[in-house]
Amino acid sequence: SAPRFSDEEHEKAWLIRVTQNHCKNVLKSSSRRNNSELNEELSQDKVSDLSKAMDISLKIKALPANYKTAIYLYYYEDLTTEQISKILKISQSAVKMRLKRGRELLKSELEEYRYE
Repeated sequence: SAPRFSDEEHEKAWLIRVTQNHCKNVLKSSSRRNNSELNEELSQDKVSDLSKAMDISLKIKALPANYKTAIYLYYYEDLTTEQISKILKISQSAVKMRLKRGRELLKSELEEYRYE
């Protein structure tokens, strides 16, 4: 049977305590899992995605320095072309051209992922 409470505050305190205890139990049970169970949860898709990300990163690193820098600042640091132009001390149109040419080089390098 459901517990009876003298007022709303006692009911609220009881609900909070039950929720806390349940959360602790879930955390305890999940920490007891062995590594093989955790390894099984790492799906092949995640491994494949990680592999692609690493490959793309390597291909970016292999770009000529001027393209690599522009692409890194734009995509990884989320800087605008205006901010990049100030950092590199070049015009904004030069930044855009470096991004365009860098993307073109990457596109040809990453053609293998196009149909996956």
